[in-house]
Amino acid sequence: MLGLLEGSFLKPLHLDVPLPWGEPFHFTTALIFDVGVYLAVVGVLLAALNQLGLEEEGTAGTPGASPPRRPGDDERSQANCASDTSGATAADLDTTGPGGAR
Repeated sequence: MLGLLEGSFLKPLHLDVPLPWGEPFHFTTALIFDVGVYLAVVGVLLAALNQLGLEEEGTAGTPGASPPRRPGDDERSQANCASDTSGATAADLDTTGPGGAR
């Protein structure tokens, strides 16, 4: 609204702010808009770079990527945990009796 006092609403206001080391800082109301645009651009760039750094779930062919999840995977993984055979040898897992009979 102060722009109306200067003759136009869109006309930027100018102010010289004195600094302790002598030379005044020329401040204008357009600087507020410019800083806002600068911060918006930096924010968009940081968000884009952040998205580039995220791993996608289920990407095929990517080393270390997990396969896509399907409905019911949680139940299967819980059943597999109950029958965990990590560290067992083939002889330990053989449930057949002598001669291949059960």
